[in-house]
Amino acid sequence: NVIVSRDGLEAWENLKIAVPDLVLSDVMMPRKDGYSLCSDIKSSQDYAHIPVILLTAMSGKEDTIKGLGQGADAYVGKPFDPELLMATVQSLIENRQRIQNRVLGLTQETISEEETGLSEQETEFLGKVHGLIEEHIDDEDFSVEAMAKEIGASYSKLYAKIKTLTGKTPQEFINVYKMNKALALLKSGNYNVSEVADMVGASTPFNFTRNFKKHFGFTPSSVLKKEN
Repeated sequence: NVIVSRDGLEAWENLKIAVPDLVLSDVMMPRKDGYSLCSDIKSSQDYAHIPVILLTAMSGKEDTIKGLGQGADAYVGKPFDPELLMATVQSLIENRQRIQNRVLGLTQETISEEETGLSEQETEFLGKVHGLIEEHIDDEDFSVEAMAKEIGASYSKLYAKIKTLTGKTPQEFINVYKMNKALALLKSGNYNVSEVADMVGASTPFNFTRNFKKHFGFTPSSVLKKEN
């Protein structure tokens, strides 16, 4: 699905309507050029995670350095080989997917310990989300709407940001986080299955065991056996 904008200013306004997986922008444009658009995207807390490819006939060394200096993820000179451009797009999207997979395995305790590939702004945002989930981790009724209110973002922006960073909806991400937290608690050997189920806000130990096995492919009790 492609959204076409006539210039950088229109592209910036379109970001408020639909957050894309990637931005492909010319450099020379009226009203707002590609450098300015890229700089605005990369300095925005809402959009900094979006990969940006700048496309230009100005492909000299200084121009390339300027483009990358604005935070561009790739700088492609014109005329360009369409296959090369498509390969660049695919590479950036696949790299984002690898980052998503790494991010899904993080908790509040591990986000600062691992190389995630996230920017400073993305790490800060994810840290806030982790903190809120931790604060309400035993509350089965903690909603995405409540998270958006506490984090100071609209539901749609929170949804788009988490979906892009993790590949999951906010509710799915909350559930994944709780499963990762439960696994860590079980591995500590300090709690039994019922206690962990209660600590992560599961309605019953049975539901917790079912969801845990569905997520990891093994039961919570098998983790306790390994640790013992």
